[in-house]
Amino acid sequence: HPLSRGCEEGAAQVAGCTAAMLLQGAPEVSDFEVLLGVGVKFRLGDLKVSVGFLEYLSSDLDATDWAQGQRSRGCSIVAVQANGILLGMAALRDTLHPNAWQVIQELKDAGEEVWMCTGDHSTTAAAVADELGIPMKNVRAECAPAHKAALVAELQTSGRRVVFVGDGVNDAVALTAAEVGIAIGAGARLALEAADVVLVRSDLQELLTVKQLALATVWCIKRNFLWAFVFNLCMIPLAAGVLQHRGIHLPPAAAAAAMACSSIMVVSSSLLLRRFKPRPGRHGHGHAAGGAATREGAHRRRPKARGKKYIEMRPLTAGDDSPQMDADSAV
Repeated sequence: HPLSRGCEEGAAQVAGCTAAMLLQGAPEVSDFEVLLGVGVKFRLGDLKVSVGFLEYLSSDLDATDWAQGQRSRGCSIVAVQANGILLGMAALRDTLHPNAWQVIQELKDAGEEVWMCTGDHSTTAAAVADELGIPMKNVRAECAPAHKAALVAELQTSGRRVVFVGDGVNDAVALTAAEVGIAIGAGARLALEAADVVLVRSDLQELLTVKQLALATVWCIKRNFLWAFVFNLCMIPLAAGVLQHRGIHLPPAAAAAAMACSSIMVVSSSLLLRRFKPRPGRHGHGHAAGGAATREGAHRRRPKARGKKYIEMRPLTAGDDSPQMDADSAV
């Protein structure tokens, strides 16, 4: 999971060692259980360990205040508890995808209604939605897999056709329920298997390409139907001898050749899709790149202490290969 990889890399940086060395001498993990939308729990030797949402693990007021301050900056909070004792928390923050703002604006300009449905806390979701330009009425936060599927069903009941985009295990049910489920290629295997379309590259710009290709395919189908209908409307009566009393007659061999020509025209029209090239968007990359740079700069700044200081904020990943925050969208 992207958050687990970030925690592992961050812990290795704090400890001054490699990620592999962190586990040397550690007891064997047993009774591992995944709590969908909440976290995980397991036994580590004699310890009962839980990792996941703070609200699920602890009601400590000081911890809650610290977490709320970090969430207002767009951070996701991961807490660790052992034998009922809160050991610490980590505030994880990642840069948004460079093309996220651009893609959303293109979809909105095309008349699409963009929603964000995420398992993150409502404060974190609000900060990310504000940066992406998604209205709060279209944001659902703290959603378990069933809640995401329920949102899809709610939109479908209101007469909307839903395209759901996700990459995590928690998105699999919603990907199946939507009219079209689109999975990010670098996502979880369960999400890839549940989706109708898989983006090979983890580039949100490909969403616009998928939409343009779908529209081009539908137009090609309609064009082929129109051509076949008009051709048959004209040629079948002629081959049947409707105009024979006027001396107009189509021999059987010529009629068969005409039908072959019709098929060739339809196939040739369909093959034109091989020349499809996506159109460039109207929104440039300036805003998206600037937004990513701003978040990355903030990511490196250490926050002011609020209440107890549970863990020092550090970059968890480096460069452009950092994992994406769990912000899934229903379009």
